[in-house]
Amino acid sequence: SLQGYRIPAGSTVMGLIGADHVSKELWPVPDGFDPAANFMDENGKFREPKGWYPFSLGMRACPGSKVATMIIFYAIAYIIMVFKIETDDGNPPNLEPQHGFLNSPKKQLYRFMPRAEDIGSRRH
Repeated sequence: SLQGYRIPAGSTVMGLIGADHVSKELWPVPDGFDPAANFMDENGKFREPKGWYPFSLGMRACPGSKVATMIIFYAIAYIIMVFKIETDDGNPPNLEPQHGFLNSPKKQLYRFMPRAEDIGSRRH
């Protein structure tokens, strides 16, 4: 049994990870994009919050999560280094989520402006 519910032997039990990703009990700002509040401790250091499962859990967890995290970090850092990212209309980005099967940002056009003429041509 689990929390008063009888679960027959051989049953498949699946957790709803998405519920943890928006839980007010686990996240300081569950409804918005606030990396400082959700991922930084009081000293400004990264902390991995309880309830954060970007690569799933258990047997189905991504075996390449460490490599994927590293590649994503370097790719985003490179994009930010090479480009100044602006919204097409000059307003701040709209960070309100568009709810659906997956939560995603609302559609908005962006311009990627080179930070310097030669920076994109350099090999790193």
